[in-house]
Amino acid sequence: MTLSPDYIFSQNLYPVTSVCFFSVFSVDYFVTGDEKGVIKFWNLTEYRRLLTFEAHNSKIITIQKDEGAAKLITQVRGEIKIWNFVECPLNLLLCQVYKSSLTSLCTCSYLSLEDGNYLLASCSASDSKYIDIFHQKSEFEKIVEPKLSDETGMLMALKFICNADENRILLLTGHESGVLKCFQITYDNENGVEETKEMDSLTLFDDMITSLDFDDNTRRGICGSVYTKLTIFGLKETNIGDCFYKLLALKSVEMKNPGISSIKIRPDSRVVAISCWNSRVYLFSWKSMKLLAVIDKHKQSINAIAFSSQLLNDSKSKILAIASNE
Repeated sequence: MTLSPDYIFSQNLYPVTSVCFFSVFSVDYFVTGDEKGVIKFWNLTEYRRLLTFEAHNSKIITIQKDEGAAKLITQVRGEIKIWNFVECPLNLLLCQVYKSSLTSLCTCSYLSLEDGNYLLASCSASDSKYIDIFHQKSEFEKIVEPKLSDETGMLMALKFICNADENRILLLTGHESGVLKCFQITYDNENGVEETKEMDSLTLFDDMITSLDFDDNTRRGICGSVYTKLTIFGLKETNIGDCFYKLLALKSVEMKNPGISSIKIRPDSRVVAISCWNSRVYLFSWKSMKLLAVIDKHKQSINAIAFSSQLLNDSKSKILAIASNE
């Protein structure tokens, strides 16, 4: 089955490199970031551009959101910015800037905490093998260094995982060597990150992990590589020694074409979207990994994909956005 777009956003001078759905203050927005560091807000009812904002001076590699705190997170190579959203007049106010790696294209991971603060993980500005973890109230980052015996290579992917214990957060990391790791992060509301501890590691590929996503509902995740192989993995609680969590390889899926650039699991845990280097996006059942549809409307590289969460306008409650170099 093939799908056709409901609408094409063509009012862009430069290629769109990141996309995000943002529902705040009773309004649904579609947010795009481009090759020159410009953010645009779009109305999802009339598809009208509402705001053009120069956030950076280089390619935006990710836009993330914190709808509860009305914040946006934008990242370019070497820099991450946290913005406060202002409704009237529509605007973004800069509230924090963090340094990140200049060499890695690993996108940061942002987690909103129940106490109103946040955690931010990024590829370290000091070494692309390290991870910087920032807590909103802490002045200093917590640097996670690999073990001396590890040859994991450059950090390629990051993903925070929600946990039952709100003071013990899990972080998944994908590496250049094809290794997936799981860290437990202990933090204090006032003092920030207190301890990071590696729980488990799992070799998934012979080459780099290019993409990673995890589903909190099913406790399963999925990784892609430069080759045709996808790996679905699980995260299991265990009481073996000091290791409280274990990574398990559950299933492998072979794609027809090599090079997996992005993976997104739909918030309702029913569908997973996978973009490849051949400019196509494949939709699979997340439960069975049966191929449901192929989207082949783009002719150039896919830069970003994003699913909407439950939008305020229920008639458009499940939307997939795809951005390419066109």
